[in-house]
Amino acid sequence: MNTATLPDGTTIMTNETAPTTEQLWANVRGGRNQLLEKYVDWYQSKPLVYDALASIQRSQLAAYRQALLDFPADLLSHLGSAPPTGYRIYYPVQPNFFEDHPLGRIHTADTQTVI
Repeated sequence: MNTATLPDGTTIMTNETAPTTEQLWANVRGGRNQLLEKYVDWYQSKPLVYDALASIQRSQLAAYRQALLDFPADLLSHLGSAPPTGYRIYYPVQPNFFEDHPLGRIHTADTQTVI
């Protein structure tokens, strides 16, 4: 039996082996890639939707995309040698206009911790 610590700090018993640091970082990159695909690519791959964005919204989308691309390196700088668990609270804040996205806006200033 092994123990695992959940993001809320709760320790549980498990039969699974603890993930390696590399597996944890792969999860960080995978989550980042999903956000790029489901949010950024959704706007950029639909010319009618993208063209309907105001100039400021396009700038915010570009800044959000870059923040996602930088996220693993920024998280590493923030955490140092600590394993990347509970990292979802550090995802970049999404622009306000994502409220109109079919999936809604999930990372707001109220839910995220800026690094």
